[in-house]
Amino acid sequence: MLVGGRSGWGRAGMRNRTIRVLAGAAALAAAFVPAPAQPADAPLQMVSPEPWSLRDRLFFFGGADLARDSRFAWAGMTGAPDGLLHEDGLRIRVAGGVGRYRYRTGALPGGTNEVDVTSGELLVGYRHALGTTTITAYAGALVENQDLHMPDPGHSTAGTSAGVKAALEFFNRPAENWFVAASAAASSVNRNYHGRIAAAHEHPSGFALGAEASIHGDKRYSEPRAGLFVQRTFGRTNFALSGGYLHNSDRGDGAYGSFSVYAPY
Repeated sequence: MLVGGRSGWGRAGMRNRTIRVLAGAAALAAAFVPAPAQPADAPLQMVSPEPWSLRDRLFFFGGADLARDSRFAWAGMTGAPDGLLHEDGLRIRVAGGVGRYRYRTGALPGGTNEVDVTSGELLVGYRHALGTTTITAYAGALVENQDLHMPDPGHSTAGTSAGVKAALEFFNRPAENWFVAASAAASSVNRNYHGRIAAAHEHPSGFALGAEASIHGDKRYSEPRAGLFVQRTFGRTNFALSGGYLHNSDRGDGAYGSFSVYAPY
């Protein structure tokens, strides 16, 4: 009994000493081995911001129009200063044009006169999309000069004029392969106005065929038009060619042809 009691006590004492040794070793290791870092202590990684770019913020447009008694060419640029072109937001447009037209007059020998026209505009607008419809409205300043080849006191739009201009653009896709586009503009400069509506069927290849109707004019004349147009997209650039019938209140009936290009940067 006595021997057995001593033996049991000895084994218990040995177990206690082993536990105390292991605990001391653990405490010693804890004193010299750092604890794992918490997420808040992780070093910060500096990320370079993406550089600001004009990409998808600008688009260029231009074109030419030819009729029996007139020819015009224009070019311009529209920018989205606080976003991308496919996003809603502010728009700034700068455009200019040159051309020449002929009109009838009883005040000059031969009964006709020619006029060289130059114009420039600066418009500020806003683009807003709602479903498949996009509307952009503009307002700003327009300057126009009409230089007569022969003096004609009866010509009401001769000389340089400056004023305000407002414009509205509309685009909608009623179906996947169909689109409708419309635009309108009016100015206090010689009471200029313009309106156009077009509808087209677009093939997946980027080719579109459609019909258009438009009206142009100022305080001197009015010219409604109706015709067809074809449109082709190559990459991001769009080309359009149109032609048809017109009736000019000064020169009568005739034909027109027009070319335009749209190229986002």
